[in-house]
Amino acid sequence: MDGIISTFKSRYGDTRTVTQLDEETLILEGTTMYTRGSDGDDGQLMVDFEGGPFLTKGMDIRVHLGCPMDGVIKTMRFLPSDRPNHAKVEVKIKPDQQR
Repeated sequence: MDGIISTFKSRYGDTRTVTQLDEETLILEGTTMYTRGSDGDDGQLMVDFEGGPFLTKGMDIRVHLGCPMDGVIKTMRFLPSDRPNHAKVEVKIKPDQQR
């Protein structure tokens, strides 16, 4: 199941890639000059890449990440990236059948 499931452009033309690691784990990554986030007890409550996407818990992954399956964002956390001006976020999802 490991593989790229979606690619899209930010409003500034930077590519964002969504890779599915397992049924409930996605990695969103791409070139960005900055990111913003807000912390909660169980990870990031909000993640915002320069030029998008802006994500919050509970958002629909099909609509906001272009994923081919249904589900909502359960938790998010920033992961380290060894590339300059690059962000990587782990997105845990709640698949549609568990809503």
